[in-house]
Amino acid sequence: MKKFLLFIICTLLFFALCGCDETSDTPVDKSDKPDEVTTEVNNTEESDTKDDFYREHQELVEEEVDFDDDTMLRVSLSDVGLENVIIKSVELGKIDEDSFGTVYLLADDRYGGSTMPADHYLAIAISDKIIVKDLSAWENQACYSGDIELRDFDGDSDNEILLQECLGGVGGAGSYVSRVFDFKNGEIVKMFSSLRSENDHRVIDTGFSIDLLENHRFEIRNTITGYSETFQDEREYEEYYKWWYTDEGKLRKDLNIMVDSFCEFVPVDIDGDHTYEIRCRQYVSL
Repeated sequence: MKKFLLFIICTLLFFALCGCDETSDTPVDKSDKPDEVTTEVNNTEESDTKDDFYREHQELVEEEVDFDDDTMLRVSLSDVGLENVIIKSVELGKIDEDSFGTVYLLADDRYGGSTMPADHYLAIAISDKIIVKDLSAWENQACYSGDIELRDFDGDSDNEILLQECLGGVGGAGSYVSRVFDFKNGEIVKMFSSLRSENDHRVIDTGFSIDLLENHRFEIRNTITGYSETFQDEREYEEYYKWWYTDEGKLRKDLNIMVDSFCEFVPVDIDGDHTYEIRCRQYVSL
């Protein structure tokens, strides 16, 4: 009996040892190790996500092709009602105290199918929103060109938007509308306009006037700033000066200079304090 029990025990031990050998030779089943499987799956998912954003460099097949203004390089913002508009200008900068944004000047060339004249719109893409403003100061205000620049004009450490638009070539240096906008509480707010009021095509009075003086001199005065300066006028033709005088030979007092819109409207940090001023230039005629 003892021999029989010993035989059974030895037999069971033999099969147990054989089972261990087979197990050691068999590849490890990772399903028994959930931690390792989870790590491998996560690494695979992360790799796939990165690959989604990766593309090969696009090689040019031509360096010159035909271009059509009416069909190429246009965008649509259907949700705000804009279709097939042109991106005229783009600026990136700090728009409010916390965020950077991209400012676009968009143009709808609805006046005959060319890129100008056009209606202009201001759009600010910030975070996951885009805010759009119609820049028309009056009905059918067509613009021939437009530029935007981002600078801090009020010293609050974020940028305001300077906009200069050309309305046409009438006048000594053309006709312009000059404005500054700010982005406040999710809205585009006008800070300054060179127009006297909405729907008023006239520019603001900048205070300049003229006094004719003897010996071909004249004085320019500014009633707002108190500025005044005398200039010497020199011309080849003496007859020009005849209309400076009345029939009685006295200098005329009923003349004044005509001051056009701002043909130049550019940011300049005059005193180097990183808060910008605006340099303006106006064409003047007598």
